[in-house]
Amino acid sequence: MEEEQDEEELKPEFEGKTTQEAYDLASELVARGHDFSCDLLKRNLRVAGKSVVRNGKFVGDLKPMDTEDPLKDIEGLYARYKHSIPSERSEAKRRKGTQFLALDFEDLTDDDMLYGERRNTAQAKLEMFVLFTAMTGQLKWDDSWGTWFWRSGKDRDCVILKNWLIGGR
Repeated sequence: MEEEQDEEELKPEFEGKTTQEAYDLASELVARGHDFSCDLLKRNLRVAGKSVVRNGKFVGDLKPMDTEDPLKDIEGLYARYKHSIPSERSEAKRRKGTQFLALDFEDLTDDDMLYGERRNTAQAKLEMFVLFTAMTGQLKWDDSWGTWFWRSGKDRDCVILKNWLIGGR
């Protein structure tokens, strides 16, 4: 009962927030244990039971994110996600299928276990960043990347699908 009440009190008010403010607020809520789901293909985002983006329509003020180089930032967010600490919740999501690959628990190093971020939080930050930079036009498909996906030169497991950037068209 207390958890339900807490959920209601902390339910985010995303209307009127800029994209960066919504990203920061959603990241904080997920870090505090609230649920999230992000569908990059359909461009949907729900955080703490609240629809933030539905079919590519953001409830707030669609402004550019604080980034000079979205791909470099994605590589950094992906590295944090890949080496993040899994939980029962994140493992259940992984079994259903996730949009990015992460290391299994037994493949994490001692440093990963000491300094890593919770997987659910790292996943939310990565997926929301891709979603918001695609929606603001900061991350656009470049035909020189190939036909179907962009792959990082730093980590070959870090992949951005073309359909995520063109909104599933």
